[in-house]
Amino acid sequence: MVRRSDTGDWALVTGCLEPGEQPAAGAVREVLEETGVEVTVERLLSVEALDLSVAPNGDQVYWLAIGLRCRVVGGDARVNDDESVDVGWFDPTAVPALAPHQARCLQLALADDADAWIAGRSTLAQSA
Repeated sequence: MVRRSDTGDWALVTGCLEPGEQPAAGAVREVLEETGVEVTVERLLSVEALDLSVAPNGDQVYWLAIGLRCRVVGGDARVNDDESVDVGWFDPTAVPALAPHQARCLQLALADDADAWIAGRSTLAQSA
């Protein structure tokens, strides 16, 4: 996890895709950029649109959150950019408070047999 430099909150590693970048490649890149840790993507955890977010410059954004479970394959955990002020490993029973979508991702990542959680899936199935 990283302690974000903008809010001071602990969070799972997040980031934005580059134009044309696939989600798995973006996740691998973001984890390396932010923490110095090399990972491989194992599986999809969740897909959901987040609530409206307003950036410091006033831009309004609705993020599409794609949660992926990754496995460490190399590197040493450290603060590796200016987006965080600390990097840490936590026992799953002692994780700091997370935003609801991140807490859901962690729960799904810890359950080896869990299907991906897709927001609105039951609503879509009922209307089809």
